[in-house]
Amino acid sequence: MFELIISLAGVILQCPGMDLFLNILKVQDQMLPVSRGFKQQLGGQQTNPEITPAIHRFMIFSRNQFFLLLFAISILPFFAYKLIWLATTKKTNGIVYFIGHGNLGSVLGISTYPVIRFAAGKDTIEFKGNLNLEVQPDEIVSVRYQKSDPSDAKINTAICIWGDTLAYSIFPFIVLLIIFFIPERFDPIVPRRSKILLGKKPLIKIIPETSKYD
Repeated sequence: MFELIISLAGVILQCPGMDLFLNILKVQDQMLPVSRGFKQQLGGQQTNPEITPAIHRFMIFSRNQFFLLLFAISILPFFAYKLIWLATTKKTNGIVYFIGHGNLGSVLGISTYPVIRFAAGKDTIEFKGNLNLEVQPDEIVSVRYQKSDPSDAKINTAICIWGDTLAYSIFPFIVLLIIFFIPERFDPIVPRRSKILLGKKPLIKIIPETSKYD
């Protein structure tokens, strides 16, 4: 899991515009002098305390910076995908063709959904809208659809466009939030006031506050 996180971090850190993000994080990419205590923390990779070209480079994160990076890696791809989707869509008007489960929904409490019909060139496209929308048959609604695939369409409202994105991103957000706020008495994965080192060997190293570097 950590290897996947580091791989994703590497890809994201190479993206254009990440310089500003790193400036906000104030991440320090620096050469670390290696003493006996620090050698033990890093698994004995370096025995020479002098700084030489052979010394590995590490990225040092505080706990807050590390979790901010995890949040970005876990959540931003969902929003990036939707922004790309929006950039490649075309806007038009459609009509509410009918309401699925319309009569049963009011009697039995079953969720209803609108079926939207719109024209894309010479084709007529139909798709299901979100559940329980307050729309009526024959009502005109704004629609966004993929130019290359008109069947990939959504009603052009905030909840219809972004609802699934929020639903997908909320799970990793909650998981990371729980991990972040685990009290010290429960031995959290990343202790408070610890430092996180990212490098090649090991890929990730959590250094507790009590660890000695010299």
